[in-house]
Amino acid sequence: PTMQMPFADDPVPPEENITASLFDAARDYVDDHTDDPFILWLSIPDPHPPYMVCEPYASMYDAIDMPAPIWEPDEMDNKPFRQRQVVEWNRYEHDYPGDDILKLRRIYWGMVSYIDTEMGKLINHLNTTGMADNTIVIFTADHGDYMGDHHMIRKGPHVYEALTHVPFIASWPGHFAKKSTNAMIANIDIFPTLFDLIDLELPPGVQGQSFASVLTG
Repeated sequence: PTMQMPFADDPVPPEENITASLFDAARDYVDDHTDDPFILWLSIPDPHPPYMVCEPYASMYDAIDMPAPIWEPDEMDNKPFRQRQVVEWNRYEHDYPGDDILKLRRIYWGMVSYIDTEMGKLINHLNTTGMADNTIVIFTADHGDYMGDHHMIRKGPHVYEALTHVPFIASWPGHFAKKSTNAMIANIDIFPTLFDLIDLELPPGVQGQSFASVLTG
């Protein structure tokens, strides 16, 4: 029932919640493969509806001056019918009156910080087990979230930066330089990049392009 609510409280403590539980399973998987080549695809549902996160993350950003959503009064004038319709439904003001949209954004940031905490534990585990230097780690996402930008919530078939500019972090000690880059890549490129990095021949039909040279400098 919380899936369609604007946001909700999460009574489950962080050590038992789904994000921590999935990272616990990931560490167990690593421990079972310390002597074997492996690939681990770890999919975390959050940050995602239902918008809810356990403490201390639920109130982590309560005192932060949260930026308001991006919106221009006339920005729908030249947009397709489907997009105008989503805005005209006005779920934004119906579900998030007053400052509720800022509460949503604070909860969303808390969901992200919860993932950051657990991701740090996984990286520390790779270091402790001595596997970090021989493990390529990629952290990314499939899409962003409006969180009120352009008077929309969640996602949609529109090409705004809020949806398309996703996080991407890659780590391989001794192989990747510590740097940031504005090179444009897409998630479809990750598969051929990994094959390139470990010197495997691509199977037929792969549509992405390797960006291994960007990572290695």
